[in-house]
Amino acid sequence: MAELNKFQIIGNVGSAPELRSTGNGNPVANYSVAVSGGYYDNHDKWVDTTDWIPVTVYGKQAENDAKHLAK
Repeated sequence: MAELNKFQIIGNVGSAPELRSTGNGNPVANYSVAVSGGYYDNHDKWVDTTDWIPVTVYGKQAENDAKHLAK
């Protein structure tokens, strides 16, 4: 039985995608996405947090990301 694992990251691009290619010529793009959030600490004070998520994409999607995404 085939399975599909999918998730969505909603945030801000932290660095312009770095486009390179593998040994056999397939494009690869690397960049990071900042996801902001927060929580209330033990003293009911709001604490802002930012998580950085590294992203790696391959193929045509890598070329499109490098072309259309910017910091």
